[in-house]
Amino acid sequence: MKKILLITALAVFGAVWAMADPAVDGTITAGEYAQTKSVLNGTGTLNWSVDAQGGLSVGLSVKTMGWAGVGFGSEKMDGAYIYFGFVGDDGKPVFSEQSGKGHRHADSGKVTADKSIVTQVGDSTTLEFHVAADKLPFTGKTVPFIVASGEKADLKSYHGGSRETGSITLN
Repeated sequence: MKKILLITALAVFGAVWAMADPAVDGTITAGEYAQTKSVLNGTGTLNWSVDAQGGLSVGLSVKTMGWAGVGFGSEKMDGAYIYFGFVGDDGKPVFSEQSGKGHRHADSGKVTADKSIVTQVGDSTTLEFHVAADKLPFTGKTVPFIVASGEKADLKSYHGGSRETGSITLN
């Protein structure tokens, strides 16, 4: 009987662990997210998972000492809701939510992410965040995205050729 209870407990623990939402801790591990896409010619990865309530966890890691950003809702900056992150020269992380307008962006004036973190490890910038279902700044199951990065740790520097567009499917 004890053996059956132990096996059952281990099975339940394993199932709960396998369904756990990604940790917003600045480190992206293999298998942490349900979906992973190589971006920016293999210099970055875009990772995402939808939680049981319909919220979205996102992890973006890009080989850059500057900023990294991902926008949703448009395949161009115009109309995208953009999440930016970098670690400043002072070692302090900066996470910002911006709205794309034309070829520019500005502070969105709102906060959708209930958890966020930005880290710089070696030559890579990683940002992770979670947005609850009722705060998602887009609709639909197939969502266009834009990913970009820049070499400076600020919110103003141009991305140069380091930009990619596509779409993600929210399952």
